[in-house]
Amino acid sequence: SAKLFLSSSVLLNLLGDSLHNFTDGLAIGATFAASEIHSHDASVFSLIKSRGGLATASVFFHEVPHELGDFATLLNAGFSRNMAIGAQFLTAIAAFVGTAFGLYSSQLIEGLGHEVLLPFTAGGFLYLASCTILPEILATPGGIKVRFFQLISFAVGVAFLYAAGHMEEGGHSHGIHHHHHDDEEL
Repeated sequence: SAKLFLSSSVLLNLLGDSLHNFTDGLAIGATFAASEIHSHDASVFSLIKSRGGLATASVFFHEVPHELGDFATLLNAGFSRNMAIGAQFLTAIAAFVGTAFGLYSSQLIEGLGHEVLLPFTAGGFLYLASCTILPEILATPGGIKVRFFQLISFAVGVAFLYAAGHMEEGGHSHGIHHHHHDDEEL
């Protein structure tokens, strides 16, 4: 079994998955840290519709097919089901470490979470989408039905992003809040 873990394809898969899960955790933690959740409204629904909750839902929906693919890769490399599940569990620990780092990053260095980690993780997701996923989609052979399904899937993704943005809005403005003091003019 140790020989299976040392094969280059398995090592690359597990290390890549760990790094991927760590950055997913960074995104979740940093967005929860940047969320404006008031203690008087700390219900489950307010957590879900916060930036962190929406990031968690987004990561969950992209992780399910990703982890199934990694699981299949490990099975094809000769892992038993239990070994593959155990290896996947070990890589998932990196997501918890990333989440903890993302949550506490703003306390370590002011602005690190919101001003650095959020753009970093968002850029990473855009890079992966444009350089790995989009070329695969465009190279997929198929007729009009396949292209129609791809278009509908893309539209559902855009609708999800629109709904997430609308839920997050919740009647308040976003961005950096500037507080002006009238006593400066006196």
